[in-house]
Amino acid sequence: MNIYILGSGAMGMLFGGKLSKNNDVTCVCRRQEQVDELLSNGLNITEKDGRIEIYHLNAICPSTLQNSSLTGNSARADLSQLPKADLSQLPKADLVLIFVKSCDTMTALEEIKDVIGPDTTLWTLQNGAGQEYVMREFTDDAHILIGKTMQGSVRESDSSIRHSGIGETYIAAGHPDVASILKEAGFSTTESDNIAKIIWKKLLVNGSSSVLSGLLQVPQGDVLKSESAWNIVTKLIREMCAVAAAEGCDFDVNEQIAAVKANLEGAMDAVTSLYVDLNKGRTTEVDYINGYVVKKGAELGIPVPTHEVITDLVHVKEQMR
Repeated sequence: MNIYILGSGAMGMLFGGKLSKNNDVTCVCRRQEQVDELLSNGLNITEKDGRIEIYHLNAICPSTLQNSSLTGNSARADLSQLPKADLSQLPKADLVLIFVKSCDTMTALEEIKDVIGPDTTLWTLQNGAGQEYVMREFTDDAHILIGKTMQGSVRESDSSIRHSGIGETYIAAGHPDVASILKEAGFSTTESDNIAKIIWKKLLVNGSSSVLSGLLQVPQGDVLKSESAWNIVTKLIREMCAVAAAEGCDFDVNEQIAAVKANLEGAMDAVTSLYVDLNKGRTTEVDYINGYVVKKGAELGIPVPTHEVITDLVHVKEQMR
């Protein structure tokens, strides 16, 4: 398969490297420096047992395509001969795996639209939910693949990562070719007839305790220490369960509250990506977490006032940076 990895952070490099064993993979990077590192050094993945595996794949930066060269399939176009930001001469992608921040999806897809053909499948393993609303600007529903992964990866440099967690990768049923290449690459994979429920299950954590700890700029465990904070968390969970149920994904509210509490108790000192983004003055993914709940609630006629307030408050923090 001809695969483009859109977003060459820790997770993008993990999947890009392992998929490159049996596929023609190109990492799409934001910086030319990372392209040069990947092409010069290969992609180094340190496994949990200490083994270091080196993968050789292609890499491009859409804004600086000159000075790039390929190490992969010689039948592909020589990127060093292409004019700046011209992807039109590259082969169309069979698969685009999206790992950029959800709020950057539109911009990232627009940058590589010349490699998206009528048969290209756009596949997201991003945080949050609702990316399909953006992906529909570039393809039809038949070529959109939604998934979630429990794999973990830590970036150590532009060309090296540490494979920090082994977990299941879930994709919507109906894409056996993608399931096959994932399994060939060593990823434990489940094709799900109800991918929406898997997405909601992760949202129940990210859209409750995680977003609140980020907004308050405190470690996750501090949410348990405040009765008022925990009260907000439970309201967020109850609203999400109501929207999920209206979409056909039933959850036991008390079980989910207990699960979130257990998650916090196991990671009292942890901070979330939204915490880091707000701390560093960056745009967050809240529109694809709590904002997604607001959007779906409006579509399904389910009131979600707590999510509306949380989404607005995060945007206030973003605007005050």
